Amino acid sequence: MILTQEQIGEIAFQTGPIRDRDMCEKLAMEHGGKKKLLWARSPDEMFKIHKAHYGKPNIFFGTHHALCLNASDINPDLPLLKLMRLCGWSIFDEKVIVLSELPTKIHHRNGSFHSTNGPALTYSDGFLVYSVNNRPVPSNQRWIIDKTNISFKEAMSVTNVDLRRIALEKIPHERLMEESNAKLIDQWKDKKTPWKWYELYMLNIGNIQMVMLKMKHPRETGFYLERVPLACTSVKQALAFQMGDPKFIEPTDWA
Repeated sequence: MILTQEQIGEIAFQTGPIRDRDMCEKLAMEHGGKKKLLWARSPDEMFKIHKAHYGKPNIFFGTHHALCLNASDINPDLPLLKLMRLCGWSIFDEKVIVLSELPTKIHHRNGSFHSTNGPALTYSDGFLVYSVNNRPVPSNQRWIIDKTNISFKEAMSVTNVDLRRIALEKIPHERLMEESNAKLIDQWKDKKTPWKWYELYMLNIGNIQMVMLKMKHPRETGFYLERVPLACTSVKQALAFQMGDPKFIEPTDWA
């Protein structure tokens, strides 16, 4: 059978405490054989325990793997799948099985681990996982998620597009335009299609100039900005660059 999105979500987005430890251990033994079994409070502690005593694990599974389970036919009676419904991450190797507790708190959106205002997953030992649209946030860029008062200069220093958009969204529109000395170059609005709303700005940061396309998101509230080449002097040129097309093609929808 192929799991439904609801079934996958039941596995991937569950939180603790674990309801049946005895069943978890029984299923783990059925899958990995009878051997020493240890518990950890988080995936971080799980890997540390295993590394301290047994080295790098050969095989490990996490509840996040459930997000990929609909790619193929799955037997719902497999011990491993049943185990993933009950506990968090797990390590199986020749000498030991290590199971981790479930997170105490999870934030998710549209089937992905996602949070723009703090960690996406929190564990009882204090271990935190930051994630945006199912993509881990590097530790040196977690300030983007945690910080509320971000300057335009800080936001534009972020190289990852998703994280930069989050940083820019945290800056009030009026302050964003003021800090960057923004000048409107061009605009295009389609009254028949509300989400076709674009403005092109020239921004100045010290002696650095850049052109930004301001767009209304087709499926979410609010606006977001994307940098385009300085050569773009119209909205249509910016959209053509955005689509990788030398000629402007009016967009009908976003995938």
